[in-house]
Amino acid sequence: AMMHGKNKVDVSVVPDSYPFSWKYAMEVQSDNEKAMVVDYFLEPNAEYFGFKMEESGDMFMVIDSKNKIMITAFNKEKEKVAMASKMPDYSEMTSKEDKTDGFSYKSLPNKIIMGYNCKGIEATSEDYVMVFYYTNEAKVSFSDMFRSQQKQKRPNALKNYFKPGDRPLMMTMNMKDLKDNGRNTTMRCVSLEKKSLAFVKSDYKFL
Repeated sequence: AMMHGKNKVDVSVVPDSYPFSWKYAMEVQSDNEKAMVVDYFLEPNAEYFGFKMEESGDMFMVIDSKNKIMITAFNKEKEKVAMASKMPDYSEMTSKEDKTDGFSYKSLPNKIIMGYNCKGIEATSEDYVMVFYYTNEAKVSFSDMFRSQQKQKRPNALKNYFKPGDRPLMMTMNMKDLKDNGRNTTMRCVSLEKKSLAFVKSDYKFL
């Protein structure tokens, strides 16, 4: 129900289809919690991506940062239904909470992860120690995703690190929360494979 109301957008602004050609699966694990896998569907150079989590059954989401909309799709009885809503504008929020400047960076030795040559960065602030390994060799990247995921609670330590035009794909991330008893959260890419998929507007009844 939260999707409805003032954030609902007219279905006419939704593109006819969103094609994806890569699937990137990321496992997220926090101390003492069950690991969770999120499947991201990516398209080279696109300003949108799709994702689904195993926990949320058949729900599929598309985040379209170009048109600033998000689409939630699921099966209801035997029908495919979807909702389109405006993406919240996080730009004001992030500037208020811009703690990213508190990070200092250190390069780490390169690593091969899943056959990709990866560079490492350690970003440290008074609250967090974060270690990222990313590759520039993949056909898809998360730079669009980083831009549209600014809403995440986790600090966007890398916002000022990459230059516009860099196309990094994160392979592993470890975040240690120094304020929360050194609690660790780890994210790692568990698969990256070519997989064609499309969200086709006409397949869905929009609510």
